[in-house]
Amino acid sequence: MNRSDEAFLLIGESNHYADMYHAIGFLFNDPVIYLRHAGGDTLVCSNFERDEAARLSTVREVITPEDLGAADLRRQALDRHTAYAETVFRLLQRYGVTAVTIAAETPVHVVDYLRPRGITVTCRPDGLRHERLVKTKLELEAIEITQRATEEAMAQAIALIAASEVRDGLLSLEGAPLTAERLRLTINIALLQYECLGEGTIVACGADAASPHRPGSGPLRPHAPIVIDIFPQHQRLR
Repeated sequence: MNRSDEAFLLIGESNHYADMYHAIGFLFNDPVIYLRHAGGDTLVCSNFERDEAARLSTVREVITPEDLGAADLRRQALDRHTAYAETVFRLLQRYGVTAVTIAAETPVHVVDYLRPRGITVTCRPDGLRHERLVKTKLELEAIEITQRATEEAMAQAIALIAASEVRDGLLSLEGAPLTAERLRLTINIALLQYECLGEGTIVACGADAASPHRPGSGPLRPHAPIVIDIFPQHQRLR
């Protein structure tokens, strides 16, 4: 943040939302609420995940919707979008926040709920990107290991292709067709050996290679392009 007294609000899950992961240092599959305020920072998550978040996240305070009157909202039988927005509003009230900066990913229905209730909302489209550009020692180590893992995985995939021969118009290895699925498995196993996970690994041959993000399937063919794309993540940062 540019000013220490600037309140900043994030809403979303942290598995695929880089700003949220940067802010809380812990992975959630479900959306959570994060508020950075003058007194520190606070995470709102479910009762189910509260203890784990308190133990593993980097946030000073972890609370749940129950701490913000979830039982009262249930009694009011509000629709889930209104109840969620009211929970955000109560979080801001809890810390005396009347002006908050948000990222572009913040749900519009939350913003529309806050503004008529006296909350000044300013959008910073790039969110926490300026903070994320500065890597920690742990992040730098994980990036280096992940790069090595990716190079090894790619080398193993290329070696399998190079070792194959042409049979009946297909690439064959050890008497069986060399498939995209086998190559993808080889890549993902290589990543695991470096404590990395591969999500959405692409091995696409021929016409599949011309379609962006098509994962590819079936036997690989000679004299045809084979696109291999690897999306690794080190488990140290999970």
